[in-house]
Amino acid sequence: MRIMIIPLFVIFMVACSNGDVSEAQQQVNETSYSVNIPEHTSYDILSIWENESMSLDSLIVNYGHRASSEPNLEIAELADFEYVYGGYDGEPEINLEIHVSPTHPTHSEEVTIGDHTVEATQFGEDNENVSHHFPHGDYYYSIYYLGDEVTVEDAEAFTKQVLDEDVE
Repeated sequence: MRIMIIPLFVIFMVACSNGDVSEAQQQVNETSYSVNIPEHTSYDILSIWENESMSLDSLIVNYGHRASSEPNLEIAELADFEYVYGGYDGEPEINLEIHVSPTHPTHSEEVTIGDHTVEATQFGEDNENVSHHFPHGDYYYSIYYLGDEVTVEDAEAFTKQVLDEDVE
């Protein structure tokens, strides 16, 4: 009996940790975007929202540590965009933007991550933050690493994970 409980507990923990991404993916599947929402091993999805403007249609995914267990509905009501998922309180550590049209970062340099070439920029008060910009499938991705705890290695690993995912 004890031997069966441990594997069942492990399966339960994996299912719970992947549940948020599965639920978020289901919500994204109901939009016009045909993309996979990547799971991050250190951060939860705080929110996903769709920004439809004449200049730059995009799907924006915010990752961070949740400060609440329930979405903050007041945020969604005040927004000028359409919430797709979440709206959880918390400080965003990573901002993943998926654009329909190309983006052109300023002051960028080409870097290689895995087998892929991406445009990298540094930003912030002391250029302590990094962003990566690249085409992927039918879309154009911009990933902004905002948090102090996100290292360059962590940023490159997550960007590589996104690039290595199959596109629909």
